[in-house]
Amino acid sequence: MPGFLRLQDIYNLRLPAELVVLSACQTALGKELKGEGIVGLTRGSGRNHVVRATLEAIAYQTAEVIIAMEADSGLKLTELRVDGGASRNDLLMQFQADVLGVTVVRPQVTETTALGAAYLAGLAVGFWEGTAQISRNWRPEKRFEPAMAAGERSVLLGGWRRAVERTRGWLEPA
Repeated sequence: MPGFLRLQDIYNLRLPAELVVLSACQTALGKELKGEGIVGLTRGSGRNHVVRATLEAIAYQTAEVIIAMEADSGLKLTELRVDGGASRNDLLMQFQADVLGVTVVRPQVTETTALGAAYLAGLAVGFWEGTAQISRNWRPEKRFEPAMAAGERSVLLGGWRRAVERTRGWLEPA
């Protein structure tokens, strides 16, 4: 149907490394962006490119946080368990696995905020004996295994970091 984004078109799109969406409400690489934007647009870029770049930006921002956590803790992530509405997007979850180089696991129940509140209420009234009993209820729905070569991962993360650098201070007066 004309005018609508087709999910398959977005899935099949390969973005140039220089097309990145950045959000001011996020921090990246330990510094506030103080601006937002889309880096790398050309006359050939369409809305499918922007949607794909937005999904990839979520994965890049998550990767930066995890990389920083690994550096600070000295521990290496072996599996990322995800939840929330965005976790229902297979493209995002696969790209997240690829850019991190670790397995991403989506649970059967992705709305864990509501589920957690229900579990806490159940604990309060004695329905659950303890958190171990609750933990046994967690079930994986789908696993996303990394399929990207380390070299490609490095190139893509480098492109992301260059885009972040180029937006720093964008909204500050000259």
